[in-house]
Amino acid sequence: MKKSNIVRSLDRLAEKDVYSVMMFMLYGLKDEPEYSALSELVYALDKDSLLNVLSLLGGTTVRIPTISELGTVLAGLMVYSNVNFNGMSVQEAMADVRTPDIKEQDLMDAYAKISEAMSTYEFKPR
Repeated sequence: MKKSNIVRSLDRLAEKDVYSVMMFMLYGLKDEPEYSALSELVYALDKDSLLNVLSLLGGTTVRIPTISELGTVLAGLMVYSNVNFNGMSVQEAMADVRTPDIKEQDLMDAYAKISEAMSTYEFKPR
């Protein structure tokens, strides 16, 4: 049986490329802007991780944070740790962890939210 052009083309693609094409086609089929970046996700994760993400989060809309946002949260956690476990004042702890790329108000907001979450929720390892 002769293979169709599309099958021959797919045969030449690497596995990640096939998944990327599938994700791009989802964007075309759904015509929803939330699907537009999915094909890039394929290149950031290995196959098992991608399938795990789809299994855990399939059907939900997720906003991926920037590295900068993640850095602000990490700095907020460090402030929380220094205040609550190392006996520093909030001002000392903020001065200790703040870097030029983190705005003081953003760090203060992160620390406040972290403090609220730590007093409200019990965090346990999975």
